[in-house]
Amino acid sequence: MNYPIKQVITASILAAVYFTPAQATDLYFGLQAGNVSFGAPDTGSGQNVNAFVGARRALGGSAGFIGAELEAGRVSGFSPALFEMGSSANKLQGEVHLGMDLGQVKAYGLIGYTTYDFSNSAFNSANGVVFGAGLEVAVSDRVSLRLETSVSDLAISTDCYDRDSRTQQTSLGCVIKF
Repeated sequence: MNYPIKQVITASILAAVYFTPAQATDLYFGLQAGNVSFGAPDTGSGQNVNAFVGARRALGGSAGFIGAELEAGRVSGFSPALFEMGSSANKLQGEVHLGMDLGQVKAYGLIGYTTYDFSNSAFNSANGVVFGAGLEVAVSDRVSLRLETSVSDLAISTDCYDRDSRTQQTSLGCVIKF
């Protein structure tokens, strides 16, 4: 991905994160856990646990909404040996959500930017654009359960060379409104 596109995506995420909370109708936080898989040429998988905080606001008088979310977590348990025993990564991700509020169910698409900082691995870091979709189902006025899947196109930095890879992540989570 060329540099100007990264600037546009990053600026869009920062603008949404900055402006959405001031007009938010929902402020929330939560936890999610799931699986992350690295594709060729760096085939491997691990488990992720993330905490997140976000804000949403309605779009006009419609059922649509826009939101911004910041997610931080840890990915560990990588296999196979490419990632070396005990390797793990800290993850930081910013997302913009655009979706529909259908009452008890919210469906949304997401785009954002993600970065991984690896420890005990041949990799130093990986970062790139993330996109995906999610579904939230309310279990009470303040608590929802969610399923989210995303794909990231990453630029991976190693001690010897740089390369591109793709990850796929699927997570289950719990959302609690303030």
